[in-house]
This record gives sequence, structure tokens and C-alpha cells, in this order.
Amino acid sequence: MYYPYYFDPTYFLVIIGVIICALASAKVNSTYARYDQVRNHAGITGAMAAEQILRMEGIYDVQVMRVSGKLTDHYDPANHGLRLSDSTYGSTSVVDTRSSMQGIMYR
Repeated sequence: MYYPYYFDPTYFLVIIGVIICALASAKVNSTYARYDQVRNHAGITGAMAAEQILRMEGIYDVQVMRVSGKLTDHYDPANHGLRLSDSTYGSTSVVDTRSSMQGIMYR
């Protein structure tokens, strides 16, 4: 079927998908910013929490390393490394300590 001015009704689906993704991203970033201000009661950094959990679970072959960026924490199975972003590695906030723990759990 021919649509004038290159208009296709399926463009609405794409636009709706983009809006949903933008809203989800905004929600994640606002929640992260809110809990980034709350300090954990133990006063340990994300790197210290990750090391502690790895040792408690008997995992000694995984190194905790710093990687640049924000919300870029991930586990690298090829090099057996838990990569924590700059904000997570040295921060004592609740959200950063939690994100380092999630990186270990997904290992």
C-alpha cells in the first residue's frame, strides 16, 4: 500500500518503543541518583564489599578491578575479573555496594 510523504503507520510502534525505553532509563537514573546519597552502615566501599563476598564464598580466582564510566559494572568471564565502575569501586553508598554484590551473584 502506498503512504503519502513516506509515512507508515508502523512508525507509531517505533515511537512508542523509544518513549518506553526513555522512560525506563530516566527511572533507573533517578533511582540511582537518589540512593547514591545514602551511605551504607558498615562504611565499606563497593570494592571491599565485593572482595569480602568473594572470599566468603571461597572464590579466589576473581580479581576486582576498576573500569571507567558510570553504571558499567560487569563480570568478565574471559579474564575472571569483576569490573566495577569508578563510582562503585570507591564509593560507600548503598547503591554502589549493592551493584558490586549483584556483579558477584551473576557470576
